[in-house]
Amino acid sequence: LSPLRSGGAQYVVAAIRSIADFPRVKEALRRAEQTEQLARLGRIAAEVHDPMALLEQVPAIAVEALGAGAARVLLLEPHGELRVAAAAGGVDVADPVSPLMAAAVRHVMASGHSLRARDLRTDPRFAAAAVGAGKDEPAIASFLAVPLFDRGRTLGVLSASAQQADRFKAHDLQFLQSLSGTLAGALQRAASDAALQHSQRLESVGQLTGGIAHDF
Repeated sequence: LSPLRSGGAQYVVAAIRSIADFPRVKEALRRAEQTEQLARLGRIAAEVHDPMALLEQVPAIAVEALGAGAARVLLLEPHGELRVAAAAGGVDVADPVSPLMAAAVRHVMASGHSLRARDLRTDPRFAAAAVGAGKDEPAIASFLAVPLFDRGRTLGVLSASAQQADRFKAHDLQFLQSLSGTLAGALQRAASDAALQHSQRLESVGQLTGGIAHDF
């Protein structure tokens, strides 16, 4: 509204615009940002040969692109325990995994499918864990989790959480899946490089041993 005087009379100039399209515009901008973040991770993956350095970047990218409260990379240890390998958003790798989150993560690992929960606390799939949760249980409502695959085997889970219910949309889950795929690809490449180097070392030792035997 802009006041305007003309000939002693008071007028008001009003500019009215519908905001009906604003949520769609906001969502489009968020998708564009997520695309840029994926491109950024791709550049990092191409430049960094240490998979752990890349792994530590992923939760921070997820928090920024999703507007999440926290994000974690959880890996399954040989003895069956879940270990937080990297985290961002006010959580630390040393923080324990809550029973409710652990139930959701194990569900993803067992099924091999991604999970989007509008409110983890009221999701019927995890009712038993929700009942057993104590008053000190971290406030988690919206929850995303996607498996990390290595040649068809589930290594762990990439997750994002928020305190608000219904915080994440379908395209947010797709973004996290793309993030997981990029990370898994980098981890597989690092494992392949390590296996190739080991094979080359064995081949060199074999050639050396064969040469010594021939000389003898």
